[in-house]
Amino acid sequence: MKFARLIALSALTALPVLAVAGDAPAAGSAPNHSAKAGTEAKDSQVEDVGLATALAAWGRDHKSPEALIAASQILSGIPTEAAAASVKTTRTDAVISTSVKKEESPAPVLDPTALLKEAQAAAAKKGDKALSKYVDALVKAGVTGARGASGGPKYQVTQVSAGSTDQYNVEFRGGESAEIAVSGDGDTDLDLWVYDEFNNLVASDAGSTDTAYVSWTPRWTGTFRVEVQNRGAVYNQYVLITN
Repeated sequence: MKFARLIALSALTALPVLAVAGDAPAAGSAPNHSAKAGTEAKDSQVEDVGLATALAAWGRDHKSPEALIAASQILSGIPTEAAAASVKTTRTDAVISTSVKKEESPAPVLDPTALLKEAQAAAAKKGDKALSKYVDALVKAGVTGARGASGGPKYQVTQVSAGSTDQYNVEFRGGESAEIAVSGDGDTDLDLWVYDEFNNLVASDAGSTDTAYVSWTPRWTGTFRVEVQNRGAVYNQYVLITN
């Protein structure tokens, strides 16, 4: 099940990614987006991590241990790595009242073992003995195990203020697929926009939820401006994932 499908259900920093394909052309050229598809990331891991993150959030909101288990199982086979903290720029897009308060939302969890423990507690609270026994067995067996920290998606957990846009510069290499996913805390609409170094829009996802996913193939190696726009009146805590 793909990350984009979960959107229908609700639901870095300058990261070096992926080998080089052509030199950058002069300014004013066509967008850095190839019509030819590049090498796909194995099983679209970025999309899957985004799906798992959104599933976990849905599981908490609906008190569903099954959703938390599914999120844990997806993450258990994907080596993810937290991106090093870096400076991001933020601009205000509209005059929106920031006096609105909200309860603190939990940070997105990308640890399969922690998600299983959440599922264990949720199943016990639900009073489902059969499900509790099943989750207890999963926790005891340690099915999620330890995952490597290299070769998989990179992610960063952060906040974007009400009516503001976070901006990141991310390098992607020519001829190979680039992927970015965003999953928020469920409180506002988040939109995702990607521009090349000449300010050409190369990819976007401006749906009505706070989950988004884009993929494209750069024609040449270059730096892209990634924008996460918060269209709501309160901040949104989100995870940004890239390959």
